[in-house]
Amino acid sequence: MTTFAARLMAGLFGAMLMFGQTPPPDSPVVGVGPFLHIVSDLDQSLAFYHDVLGRELSGPPGEHKFTDNPAVANLYGVPGRQFRAAVLKIPGSAMGIELVQWGEARKPKVEPIAGPGVATLSLRRSDGPKSLRDPDGFPVELEQSENPGADLTVSVSDIGKTTELYGRLFGLKWDRIRFKKVKAGHAPGAPFPEAGQGMLRVFVRDVDALTASLKNAGWSAITTGGAPVTLPQGQRVIIFRDPNNFYLQLMETR
Repeated sequence: MTTFAARLMAGLFGAMLMFGQTPPPDSPVVGVGPFLHIVSDLDQSLAFYHDVLGRELSGPPGEHKFTDNPAVANLYGVPGRQFRAAVLKIPGSAMGIELVQWGEARKPKVEPIAGPGVATLSLRRSDGPKSLRDPDGFPVELEQSENPGADLTVSVSDIGKTTELYGRLFGLKWDRIRFKKVKAGHAPGAPFPEAGQGMLRVFVRDVDALTASLKNAGWSAITTGGAPVTLPQGQRVIIFRDPNNFYLQLMETR
């Protein structure tokens, strides 16, 4: 791996955002990390998040080149494919925005994304409120506030069932994710990873135990082979799709 790629990977997998409340000692979750967004064209998405929204890049400057990393490709369930990525900071929050492009750039689909599983990124800034769509149709809300930061809202078919499910499986009340009820409709059901899809990184104590729990609850493992993979930096990680078609990336930390 090149020095540039190594520094990029460190930026992709180095951030951690703790929950507002201290997780119980028996909770499988340690905290949550950046929000990941699959994009059609990294350059166009960077122009939106960096130039339009003013988000600062994290990590090395310069051209964002494609990386050939078998472990990450298997993690995303696309063995043999290359990716390129960039991370942007969110003022007032340790949660960043991680943009990932798989394969050659394509013309973004600009139609709005709706239905269960769609995530909306809310940025708290002094110049809100405003509703925007990024080049892939992903919704971004600017909330007027003097306290900068970010929140994530996930559309679900049943708030009560989803809250109970997440609480039971992860052992604590989620206070960095809002659940919003929507009618069944057009959900991002395309094979993962497809532009417009979103995912949240979750730091966990025992990825094997949580993997077993999620599979027993009917969650779908996206990662090749259905088992955690080991990244070059040593982290063991797996991607799951929840019943609402939202994606979680579980990363073990000790």
